[in-house]
Amino acid sequence: MQDQLITIETAKLAKEKGFDIPTLFWYFKNNQAGLDYVLVDYLGEGQFGNIVDPDNHNNPKMKWVLERVSAPTQSLLQRWLREKHNIYLGVNTLIYAGDKEASGFYPTIKNETLSLSHKFLTYEEALEIGLLAGLEHIKHEAKV
Repeated sequence: MQDQLITIETAKLAKEKGFDIPTLFWYFKNNQAGLDYVLVDYLGEGQFGNIVDPDNHNNPKMKWVLERVSAPTQSLLQRWLREKHNIYLGVNTLIYAGDKEASGFYPTIKNETLSLSHKFLTYEEALEIGLLAGLEHIKHEAKV
């Protein structure tokens, strides 16, 4: 079992909101290959060097050859939102006996279900939406 990395959309918003914890993984912009962002999801020797230590890929002072965006795990971003911004995210599992159509996972902020109009089939899908909503709750944007 492995922690789920956040999507590029969530990663870009986290960068805008000041996420600065070092991570092992990152997205990089690769216009030459005709790609928007590519996830670097390997460790060890490779074209980016020996990747064994986390780095703050969102650091505005670093001059990367290709633009980078940190790709933390969902649980790390969830913890950052909780500890730095007092935003508590979770996922409710609603199971209705005999009604599989209504059963599913729903994201919450401070124990308030965001919406019952859209259910998610997996915990991770619901958490990703909760992370995006949590980032939107941050009042000030970091100066990047």
